[in-house]
Amino acid sequence: MPERLASPPAHPPPTAPAPQAGAAWETCEIDWWRGYVKSDFYAVAAGADELSAEVARSPAFRWRSAAEPPSTDPIVAAHDTLVQKLMGAGWEEVASGTSWYRRRYRRRLSGDSAGRT
Repeated sequence: MPERLASPPAHPPPTAPAPQAGAAWETCEIDWWRGYVKSDFYAVAAGADELSAEVARSPAFRWRSAAEPPSTDPIVAAHDTLVQKLMGAGWEEVASGTSWYRRRYRRRLSGDSAGRT
């Protein structure tokens, strides 16, 4: 199966609180991908360049409409699985988006020594 590249978010990104002074953070945002028959959610890291890296993906669910997916099972279950992957990898939620499934997360950069002694 060919690798799917994350497309830039179609909606404006949610606003996030300003990071703490001296802390270095990376951020990612959950968005929705729609295929011919199935859809899924994906988290893409926000970068300074136009190329963004995919962080994680949810299981696929049946939804082919151009309308955003409803917040019903098993769609919510797929979203919850993605959120659990992010939380398990050290991401914390910092903002909600314009749709029920859109969320922004952050985590401290691994090489950051701010706040440590």
